[in-house]
Amino acid sequence: MNTVYKCILAFMLFTLHASIAQESKVDSLKLLLEEIEYPIEKTNLYNEIAISFYTSQLYNDSAYYYNEKAYQIAKEYSLPDKEGRALFNFGLIQTEIGETNLAIENYIKALFIFERLKDSRNISVINSSIAALYFSEEKYEKAITFFEKAIEISTIDKDSIGMTIDYVNLGASEYKAGKYKSAKEHLEFAEQLAKKKGLDYSSLHISYANTLFALQNIDSAMVEATIGLSLAKKENDIKSISEASDLLHRIESSKENYKDALLHYKRFVMYEDSLSVAKDEHVIEMLKLNADIRSKEESITRMKQKEKYLSIIYVLVAIGIVLLVFLISRQMKVSKMTQEIHSIQTKLVGEELEERSLRNE
Repeated sequence: MNTVYKCILAFMLFTLHASIAQESKVDSLKLLLEEIEYPIEKTNLYNEIAISFYTSQLYNDSAYYYNEKAYQIAKEYSLPDKEGRALFNFGLIQTEIGETNLAIENYIKALFIFERLKDSRNISVINSSIAALYFSEEKYEKAITFFEKAIEISTIDKDSIGMTIDYVNLGASEYKAGKYKSAKEHLEFAEQLAKKKGLDYSSLHISYANTLFALQNIDSAMVEATIGLSLAKKENDIKSISEASDLLHRIESSKENYKDALLHYKRFVMYEDSLSVAKDEHVIEMLKLNADIRSKEESITRMKQKEKYLSIIYVLVAIGIVLLVFLISRQMKVSKMTQEIHSIQTKLVGEELEERSLRNE
């Protein structure tokens, strides 16, 4: 569910195309920033840079930094649509780094803005985003509420793709909440919508299979789980392969087909381990990146401190020079006064000697 949902969200709100040369694109955008003065264009560029960093799944600090720039310009020049977009971006970034509560707060702020603007497309996406976060937090009743709001808007807008995805997510949430009958109904409707649009998602079949298995419709659950596994392999969706394998293992175990159950369980363990390794590698990369950023920050801090100390030294040297000039000037004045006094004394002594000489005569 998360993979398809995340891809659709990124496409719907940002309409970004995949970039092979990620770094060169960011560099080009940075160069454009130096030439552009208009607030709207500038916020768009900051936004694109932020999303380019975000889609790399590593540079979340940089994504946040440039998105903050876009947000501040949008606030300063009263550009509500850009402000809402930046708030949504904050939600995406915070979701990625696990700050769920902050993400929800920013999604809700963005939702208020787009509701004022009557922008139904973004209202629907944001409701879905909030619902997905509640789903990840296992708050399934809240997830259901927000998915239903998203569906209501998608239905009015006749957004078949949005409706399909939200009905899949709604059904998955209802299954988790133990509402199997309504989950079955909504997943079947999602399947009908998907067929009309020529779409097919592994997550749809896996959620439907889970629901059927919970309702003891084992044979149908087996069919749906097998389709879900096949699609997941085509999509190279490790998480869905893992989920489908686990479900097939449980189905085969319930039928006492332990040989087949063991094969599915081995696949489940293998892909579950792959997910753990991928997660660990991502954490390691994030730690390396943050360590590098911290090292650079410390280097910059040291440089700033050095510059600060140098500035103090320069000031002290300047004061010293001024004092030295003052002292030299004072010394010169004292020397001049001494010379003048000496001249006066010499003159007075000369006159005294001359007067005595005259008296003696």
